[in-house]
Amino acid sequence: MQRRTKRALFMLEMACGGAVLVITAVILLQVVSRYVLEYPLAWPEPVAGVIFVYLIFLGAVVAYRSDGLVRLTFLTDALPPVWRTAVALVINAIALAVVVVLVIEGIEATRLGMRRTMPVLDLPWSYVYAAFPIGLGLLGLAYSRAILTNARDLLIALRSGRQ
Repeated sequence: MQRRTKRALFMLEMACGGAVLVITAVILLQVVSRYVLEYPLAWPEPVAGVIFVYLIFLGAVVAYRSDGLVRLTFLTDALPPVWRTAVALVINAIALAVVVVLVIEGIEATRLGMRRTMPVLDLPWSYVYAAFPIGLGLLGLAYSRAILTNARDLLIALRSGRQ
């Protein structure tokens, strides 16, 4: 399981890196076409925007799994290890509950986005809105994994009598 998780995280990191490269190339193309060739293209900016939206949500998963999100830990650092684990379990459970609600709302937004199209690309807005439930769904899986790990560690600590 650990091996699959690392592979999936690596693939997600590569997808985010690829997205940054594509955004850079598309914006560079737009700059060259507008200012060098004096023939601006209509599609590069919206394409870069759509890719950037996916980058944000997929990047959030990479940041969480890589322990790269900002946290305030000065209170929990003062707690004994068992209590620290218990607090992490509660925080991750609350975060998962929020993510589940947001995924449900994101699915609804995606469904409603099928009715409207992006002006330049002539694609449904649901392609953009889908980044929300996809990225947050993956983040929910990461929170679920963290909850299971926290629960296991807490049970082991309580059974061994450590406080």
